Amino acid sequence: MIKLDKVTKVYPDGTEAVKEVSFEVAKGELCVLLGPSGCGKTTSMKMVNRLIPITSGGIYINGVDNTEMDVNELRRDIGYAIQEIGLFPHMTVGRNIETVPELKGWPKDRRREKAEELLELVGLSPAELIDKYPNELSGGQCQRVGVARALGADPPILLMDEPFGAIDPITRARLQDEFLKIQQQIEKTIILVTHDIYEAIKMGDKIALMKEGQLVQYDTPANLLYRPKNEFVEDFVGADRALKGLQLIRAKEVMGSSPPTVKSD
Repeated sequence: MIKLDKVTKVYPDGTEAVKEVSFEVAKGELCVLLGPSGCGKTTSMKMVNRLIPITSGGIYINGVDNTEMDVNELRRDIGYAIQEIGLFPHMTVGRNIETVPELKGWPKDRRREKAEELLELVGLSPAELIDKYPNELSGGQCQRVGVARALGADPPILLMDEPFGAIDPITRARLQDEFLKIQQQIEKTIILVTHDIYEAIKMGDKIALMKEGQLVQYDTPANLLYRPKNEFVEDFVGADRALKGLQLIRAKEVMGSSPPTVKSD
């Protein structure tokens, strides 16, 4: 679905932000770009929809070089959610969600119907909120509307730049859980940027751990925790990686289908 092939980004001042990064994200996978500040993870993500142009290498969407695509159509076919949400303050919740469908020429009735459907999907009441403005919503509600807007035109790909980073820990954990449930239904191909190892383990099917513009390890959360490639990976995931690994275990995976029983006799 998404393939980065030796992608490099060098800025005019000579700063090499990304250095020959290569990995693939399969259809329906959630890939987390993880690493310390300044490691190149956000730059790598923004090159997918060409918000930042690449210097060398290639990025392919379904086998097509993204530099050969019309940039406006490319971005309209990729959902985008950011940390500060970025809702348009002069637009209602409904109009915010309808932004990309309107650009794509959807009729008004279809746009409204989609906005209502997406509000329900993210756990908000369309009747109560669709005609309200962002300043009338809580931070958590705005965050959900931001996710709904990213899904507005039903894009196959979502780019999410620390979408749960600007809210309190309790709301953040709840939104993460709800988003994982939504992903089970919609099965989008997602690249999510975070610096939080706990969030990466919880959310990701695959994790791309980066350092100083280079990809250090691209693997499943379990392999990152239990088979770290080098000392940097060990230090980043922490000495308590065995405890972190408990997040990967689901009750249904350890429940016995035929548990032992004891009768009264």
